[in-house]
Amino acid sequence: MIVACALGTFAERETVGPLLLKASGEGYGGLPVVQLHTVERTAEFYAAGRLAYDGQGEPLKLEGPEEVAGFARRSGGRVLVVVPVKNAAQLGDAQGIESNYLGDNGRLALVLVGVGGPDSSKP
Repeated sequence: MIVACALGTFAERETVGPLLLKASGEGYGGLPVVQLHTVERTAEFYAAGRLAYDGQGEPLKLEGPEEVAGFARRSGGRVLVVVPVKNAAQLGDAQGIESNYLGDNGRLALVLVGVGGPDSSKP
């Protein structure tokens, strides 16, 4: 029992699956998913069909809040962002971005980002 609990906690830290499932339950399951300052390979499975890719077919890695905002503008105004916990505050501090911290697994956070209006981060 102890091993199963410890393994479960370890496994949650190694995947974004539970975070994306939570986001889907909150009404964000149809939004595109981008990655900021990281490439998390489990997102390819859990966000299949929604994860952004670059021109070489690799998961798109954005390098700053401005790039996230630009992607969101081109994608209907809202995106889910997988970002290292240590960098998540960049999204809340950025001009022109509404952000909603949906949760984290201890290593990576999932943040809803909206651009274009006061309710852009609401379902």
